[in-house]
Amino acid sequence: MISLSGITKTYGAVTALCNIDLTVNRAEILALAGENGSGKSTLVKILSGVVVPDSGTIRIEGKPVAFHSPLEALDQGIALVAQELTVLPHLPVYENVMLPFVRHRTRRLVSRSNLVARTTQILDELGVQIDPYLPVSRLGPVQQTFVEIAKALVVEPKLLILDEATSRLGEKEVDFLLALIKRLQARGLSTVMITHRIIEMTSTADRAVVLRDGAFAGELPQERLREHELVNLMVGREIVRRTKDYAVSAAAPRLSVEDLQLAGTHKRLTLDVQVGEIVGLAGLVGAGRTELLEALAGVRRVAGGVVTVDGARVPVNNPRRAVLCGLALVPEDRHTQGLIITDSIYENYELGAVPWLGFVNRTRGRLRTRTAMARFGVKTSNVLAPVTSLSGGNQQKVVIARALSKNPSVLLLDEPTRGVDIGARDDIYQIIEEQARNGMAVLLASSDLVEILGICDRVLVMHEGEVVGDLRGDLISEHNIALLSAGGKLESHVYAH
Repeated sequence: MISLSGITKTYGAVTALCNIDLTVNRAEILALAGENGSGKSTLVKILSGVVVPDSGTIRIEGKPVAFHSPLEALDQGIALVAQELTVLPHLPVYENVMLPFVRHRTRRLVSRSNLVARTTQILDELGVQIDPYLPVSRLGPVQQTFVEIAKALVVEPKLLILDEATSRLGEKEVDFLLALIKRLQARGLSTVMITHRIIEMTSTADRAVVLRDGAFAGELPQERLREHELVNLMVGREIVRRTKDYAVSAAAPRLSVEDLQLAGTHKRLTLDVQVGEIVGLAGLVGAGRTELLEALAGVRRVAGGVVTVDGARVPVNNPRRAVLCGLALVPEDRHTQGLIITDSIYENYELGAVPWLGFVNRTRGRLRTRTAMARFGVKTSNVLAPVTSLSGGNQQKVVIARALSKNPSVLLLDEPTRGVDIGARDDIYQIIEEQARNGMAVLLASSDLVEILGICDRVLVMHEGEVVGDLRGDLISEHNIALLSAGGKLESHVYAH
């Protein structure tokens, strides 16, 4: 059993945690819930030795311990899979996975074949096939997440902490991972899971502890672990379902894509988005949604096709010209693609605003940043603070605010609410709908079917690099999206090339 008592942590004038008590029992799956900025990640970082608390005590089997580094926590059997990946991209998969295992063996010979065999064994248990010799830099976000999880499991921990570990995974990968957690529970492993997908908590956890604004908000046993009770404790306010109070224009499309062919493929994509329309891009992981958005934004090579915004042709393969033509991209991974995490909020917001020639007026830049942060509800007292001082939801709002700072005609969103809590998610939906209400065309890729069904006027379904369905009105359903995503066909003719 692991217990924390009186845990408090402050960052300047901000109290991240205030007098938190928490107990994790042996072979228990505990869900740690709360909005972004509630203190969840700070708490598990303290438990795993990443952050040192200002006050409070940690006990393992009744004995007080003090962690000053993750290695000290790992020696006590506590392994963390952090929200931000910590894999070493230049090393092969097996060296990343086995790094915690070999760290005490620097003066002893280590068999490479044994390391590779153990890596393959763990990856097989996770249900993924990855070449152990492959450099991690050549893996996608999903595979890198599984390498991170495998690295945590290699030491056979007593407590496994998953901080948004499922946020980069598709539905099948999530189901397999949660089933594995259940199997490891039967062997005595305790798990603390942080996830913003409520269904994962209600289907997997034995108990949920909810934090709000750095304080204990409540606890729910398994028999009371229901969506409405979790949401009430997490947000402390009612989340109102969105209703559209404006009509989509039937005029010429704002965004038109004709026969777009990505480099290295033979498939061609044709689609359009009207003025004020929110079009969803649905499909399984690897269906080509991210590739399409990146191609439209000029960051992925295109071999042919025509893209127009308001009838004007957009040069392909040129990110700067795409921005000048009215296209703005919010990328899939805010940490590696959307932010410079070592820089301040101000510096991240002003990226791209620096003139090619001339002086930078930092006073005006800070004023623009403060205005934008207030407009989009980013909770910060100082725009010169590191962007890492913000919660995940507020970091995402910074990325969205910067994308909107150029007043684009078309907003391209790739997983805009991944790793974002229900309160910040609702804020982001309001931002998206405000832009559409003002005439912006929105193309939104998401793995969250609830999101797709709830906010989109129309849904394009992708499968193996092609648009295989264009769903409208009553045809927009979870069943139809799932069927088309898996390569199936609808009984009625909906869309065909």
